[in-house]
Amino acid sequence: MASPARTSESLTIAAFLDFIDRRPGERWELIDGQLVMMTGGTARHDVIAGNILAALHSPMRRRGCSVYKSDTLVGRAGSDHFTAAPDVFVRCGSVAGDERLVTDPVAIVEVLSKTTEAYDRAQKFIEYVQIESLQHYVLVHQDEARAEVWTRDAEGVFQPETVRGLDGDIPLPALEAQLPMRAVYAGTDILV
Repeated sequence: MASPARTSESLTIAAFLDFIDRRPGERWELIDGQLVMMTGGTARHDVIAGNILAALHSPMRRRGCSVYKSDTLVGRAGSDHFTAAPDVFVRCGSVAGDERLVTDPVAIVEVLSKTTEAYDRAQKFIEYVQIESLQHYVLVHQDEARAEVWTRDAEGVFQPETVRGLDGDIPLPALEAQLPMRAVYAGTDILV
């Protein structure tokens, strides 16, 4: 669940990192300079996010890319007032072990819930699509086998595609990969 904590002034990323360092165990994001607290998800949310991470791990490693979970933050180059913790994201290239914030993800996946769906579709979408390296923004539903894939076209515009059912695949052409829906929902009670 996303819950904004309004501050009297806009925070910078440096101030935000200092803020979260003093709150171990809490999950926060910085949207338009404002603190947003993220509360815990459901068991199904965790299973789906873990499945996505696991399904992408080997194919991305072979491509020289890494798959991250929500412990590493994503920001936008040139913006000092935005950083988020996507459920899963892919970044290509070398990894610095002490990196806390990356600005060059190629794909971002958010697992939707009733409490975060509007936030993921609006505020985060607006920020994410401004990241120059981003090619895919994927919204995965946790109450049915459905994923919305936003892919950047040749003109730089994000185009939507919906994948429904367990027999489909989430297309990630920029990564030369597909994410099987059956793998995404493995171990859950989602049947169709």
